[in-house]
Amino acid sequence: MEIRRLSGKAIICDVGSFDYLLPVPKKDRHYDLLDVFRNAGVAAGAVIGAGAGPFFLTGSNSEMVINISSESGVVKNGSLFGLYDKENNKPLLTKADNTKFALLGQMFMCEGKPGPVIELNVSGRIQDGKFDAMIREALHVKYGHLNNAVGLGGVIVQEKGKSLYHVLVSVFLYFTKFPTVIIFFP
Repeated sequence: MEIRRLSGKAIICDVGSFDYLLPVPKKDRHYDLLDVFRNAGVAAGAVIGAGAGPFFLTGSNSEMVINISSESGVVKNGSLFGLYDKENNKPLLTKADNTKFALLGQMFMCEGKPGPVIELNVSGRIQDGKFDAMIREALHVKYGHLNNAVGLGGVIVQEKGKSLYHVLVSVFLYFTKFPTVIIFFP
């Protein structure tokens, strides 16, 4: 991660929309992570999250792992693109060489200051289901009675085991025809 602390002016940030993906992708929706900093009013800090990579620059669809920090005008970009290499018929992970993205992004932004954190230590699986869905359900049980939106941002560190990720091969087809590629990261 480009920054080690996750507190100070914490902001959950949705840019774009899934509506820009369905039923037909709106190819004119282009964004820049540096604009996200500016529009949120955070002069220094970090943005982490996920979004659609800049197909308008890479020439193909990609998923983006957002990991950017900015301090004293210096930007560090540790973001990654998950692409599908059609030529070799395999998934490809590349370091981002720009701060652009497309269609949508879901991010957590903060000033990178020290502060309290929630630490979850998980070992083994006791029931079926997705980890993020279980966290969402726990938040709903605890805070669902409130009339305010509740968001949680942070990082999940997986020390062992396998995870499944997907990359949609083509953003220019109708959603129901998207082939999905599963990427295993041991």
